Amino acid sequence: MRRLLFLLLALISGPAYADEATHSMMHNGVDRPYIVYTPPGYNTDLSHPVIIALHGGGGNPEQFRDSNGLQEQAAKAGMLLVYPSGVPGDRMKQLRTWNAGKCCAGAVVKNSDDVGYIRQVIDNLPYDYNIDKARIYVTGHSNGAQMAYRLSCELSDRIAAIAPVAGQAVTLSCNPARAIPVLHIHGTADKCATYDGAEKCGGCFAEILGQRGDNPAAGALSWPCDSVPKSMATRAALYQCAAESTPTPAEGPVTCETWQGCRDNAHVTLCSVAEAGHSWPGGSEPGMCQRNPDGQRCQKWQERSGARAEGVDAAKMIVDFFQSVK
Repeated sequence: MRRLLFLLLALISGPAYADEATHSMMHNGVDRPYIVYTPPGYNTDLSHPVIIALHGGGGNPEQFRDSNGLQEQAAKAGMLLVYPSGVPGDRMKQLRTWNAGKCCAGAVVKNSDDVGYIRQVIDNLPYDYNIDKARIYVTGHSNGAQMAYRLSCELSDRIAAIAPVAGQAVTLSCNPARAIPVLHIHGTADKCATYDGAEKCGGCFAEILGQRGDNPAAGALSWPCDSVPKSMATRAALYQCAAESTPTPAEGPVTCETWQGCRDNAHVTLCSVAEAGHSWPGGSEPGMCQRNPDGQRCQKWQERSGARAEGVDAAKMIVDFFQSVK
């Protein structure tokens, strides 16, 4: 019924996203809707792979959908895209965060059961869509990348692979039922999820939320973080991979290395983007910069987030990676 109603509304209003539906869901008393995009030629008689895409801290599903370029790549691959919602801010409901362990903000302060929420989303999908339950993948940006790591620790029985962008693991513990493949993409000049590690990561997140009047708890906005290479080596050790990584093919300003020989036929790949900041490589500018590129808020964001990656398409890298994981 929901699908039929959406299609009728689409015929009347002609929205930009004619192949998507928003599903309402309450989880632990909190409104947590999620958006599902179906690719052209979606066939209910065939099972389709699924990509769960997690927005960054202070973002929301619509903002992430409009900026990451995943829809075009998922359409080519015949994959469904699912955009869940983080925990809403107390004062600004569209500023949503994920409880990834040590980060971030309201979701951590409230100890939000985000793993349970994503599990419920996965459980709900087969009621409305024909999905391949063995090919459910997760990607995310920043706080969403951190949440992808937490899901790989606690939902490895449901998820086939993860592809985090610009966010190291900040889980409090990690004891996965199985090892799953990982593709991590990170700019070497990231000032937010600091590539070289720092005693206080997340200063970018704290500053952006603070200036928007929704700074619930400073302790949940910054945390110590390992360097990205060390974080990936730690994941490789957890998966019992080879001690040393080997270079793997890459193009442009991207350098990739892979830890092979992991248990459960997994592998761990780090792709570092030279001189790139905290943005999603190949994505569009945030809405505030599109509306007012010379505005103070946009200038502040660009200063804190760092340079944008040129000639790199994270969406294509991620979808190609997921397609390689059977």
